Amino acid sequence: MKTKSKTDVRLDVLMNLHTGVVVHAPDTSIIFSNHRAAELLGLSEDQMLGKRVIDPNWCFIDSEGNRLAPERYPVSLVLSTLTPLRETVLGVLSPDRADVVWVIVSAFPDFASSGQLLRVVVNFHDITQRKKMEAELEKSRAFAHSILDGIAANVCVLDDEGKILAVNQAWKDFYVENGGNPQHCHEGDNYLKVCTNAIQSLSSELQSASQFYSNFRELIEGKKERFELEYPCHSPKERRWFFVRVTAMPNISPRRIVVTHVDISVQKRTQEHLQQSLIFSKRMIEAMRDGVSILNQEGYTTEANPAMCAMTGYTREELIGTCSPFPYWPEEEYASINAAIKKTLNRQQGNYDLVFKRKNGERFPVSVAASTVFDDHGQVISYIATIKDISEYKKLESEIQNLAFYDPLTNLPNRRLLNDRINLAIISSKRTGKYAGLMMLDLDNFKPLNDKHGHDVGDLLLIEAAHRLRSCIREVDTVARFGGDEFVIVINELHQDKTHADAYLMEIAEKIRSTIAAPFVLQSHIAIDKTTIHHRCTASIGCLRFTGKVKQVREILKLADKEMYRAKQLGRNRVSLHQTQLDESKPGTNVLQRSQP
Repeated sequence: MKTKSKTDVRLDVLMNLHTGVVVHAPDTSIIFSNHRAAELLGLSEDQMLGKRVIDPNWCFIDSEGNRLAPERYPVSLVLSTLTPLRETVLGVLSPDRADVVWVIVSAFPDFASSGQLLRVVVNFHDITQRKKMEAELEKSRAFAHSILDGIAANVCVLDDEGKILAVNQAWKDFYVENGGNPQHCHEGDNYLKVCTNAIQSLSSELQSASQFYSNFRELIEGKKERFELEYPCHSPKERRWFFVRVTAMPNISPRRIVVTHVDISVQKRTQEHLQQSLIFSKRMIEAMRDGVSILNQEGYTTEANPAMCAMTGYTREELIGTCSPFPYWPEEEYASINAAIKKTLNRQQGNYDLVFKRKNGERFPVSVAASTVFDDHGQVISYIATIKDISEYKKLESEIQNLAFYDPLTNLPNRRLLNDRINLAIISSKRTGKYAGLMMLDLDNFKPLNDKHGHDVGDLLLIEAAHRLRSCIREVDTVARFGGDEFVIVINELHQDKTHADAYLMEIAEKIRSTIAAPFVLQSHIAIDKTTIHHRCTASIGCLRFTGKVKQVREILKLADKEMYRAKQLGRNRVSLHQTQLDESKPGTNVLQRSQP
C-alpha cells in the first residue's frame, strides 16, 4: 500500500476541516477550496475552482443586511491594502438557498521571500445558529420589556451580583423627573451604589438605609428569597416614602432579582397627620386612592373611605360598626389577619401582605399599613389601616415567572420546566413501580408552510398543534415545546408490566399521530383581508418507557430524539418505539409504520 506524503496528509486535513478555507490567486481566481467552504458558499467544489469575486453565483451582505460590492469582498480588501482582514461578520446569499448563512471571515495575504504576493487565504466559520439565537433572545427581551413598561410601579431587574440589567419606563420617568440624565437610567450600574447616591443627603433615616442594605446583602448571598421595607427618600422639595419589595425569581439560573418601588408618600403623610391630631379630615380621606379603615379603641369600624368601599364592594353603611372578623376577611385567612391585628393592638406599627375578599366572594391581595393613634397622654385613640390593592404587582411577579417557565407562543412548558416534569415522573415511577413514558415529536411538512406563507402563519399552526396535543393526554401528563416544531410529551404512571406500558404508550402515540394528521385550517390576518389557509401536517414520533432508575434526564431525551429521527428516516408519519428501558443492557426498536393520509 502506498504511503501518503506529508503534502497529501496536509491536503486531506485542509479538505476536511470544519472551517471553510478558500485560496485566491492575485487575480482573485480561486485556486483551492475545501469541502466546508464550498458548502458555506452554496457551490460545489468544482464550481468553486477558477471563479473570481465578480462571479454572480454568490453575494455577500454585511451585518445590517446590505449587499456588498465585489470590491468590498474580503479578498478584494486584502488585495487592495495588502493587510490582513480579521473576524468580519458577513452573510452569504446563494441562489439555491432561501436562508442566509452567516459566517465570520478572516483573510490574509501570503508573500514570497522576494516580497511578491503569491496568494490570499480566506477562512470562513459558520455562526448561523448563533445569529438565530441572538435574534430569539432579542425577541424575548423585547417581550419582557413591554410587560415591565406597562407597570405603574418603578421596577428594575438585577443579576446575582446586584448589577441593574433592566428598568421599566416608570423607573426612567421618575429618575428624569428628579434631575437624572435621560441618557443614563442606571442600566449597568450596581444597585447598591445607586441607592447610596440617593440617600447621601439623609440623616435621621440612616437606620432604614442600614436595614435595607442588610436585607439586600442577605438576599444577594442567597440567605433569603425576598424582603419588603418602607423607607424614606426625601427630596429638597418634599418628604417622600417608598415601599420596596425585593424578590429572587425562583428556579432561575443565573439568579435574577426583581425590585419594585412604590411611592407611598400620600399614605405616610396621612398616617403622620392622624397620629398628631384627633381631628380627621373628611375631605382628605375621601380623596385618597387607597382604601382607609379607622377603628376605635374597642376595634369597631368608625370610618371607611370610598376607595375602601370600591375595593371591597361593601357600602360605607355596611362597614361602619363592624368588628373582627370583618366582612372582607376570607374565612381561610382569619389566622394570618388576626396575627397582624394583634400586633397593631399591641402598639406595633407594620406593613402586612394579606388576602381580602370582595362582596361577590372574589379574593384579592392587599398590602396593609397599620398604625395606632395616641393622645397627648399616650392613650390609644384609634387604629388606622391603609389598604392597597396589589393585584397588579402580584400579576407582574406571576408574569415574570411565566416568562421563565413557559413558551410565550404556545403557553406550553419550556425546556426548563420540562426537565422538572421529567424528574417528577422519575420520582413517581420510583415510588409506584409503574413505568413512565416519553415521546419526542417533530412536525413533518412544517417548513414548506413557513416558506410559502411566512412565520406568522407557521406560528398559528404551532399554536393549533399545541391545542391538539393537549387534547390527547391526561391532566397529569405534560406537553412541552422543545424548540422550533419539536414537542415532548411526558406520560406518567403507565403500568407496572412493560408490555401493557408499551401498548398504552403506543395507543397514545397513535392518537397523537392521527390528531396531528387532520387538516389544519388557519385564519391569517397578515393581509388586509382575512385569509384561510388549508395545510396538512403529519408527525414523526419517537417513544420510550423508563423507570425511576434513570440517572439523568438528558439520557431519556437523547434516546427519544434518536427514535424520532429513526421514524423520519423511515418515511415520516410514523411512531418509533424503543422497546427496552434505559437500565437494560440491549436496546431494541419497534417502528410502527403508517402511510401518509
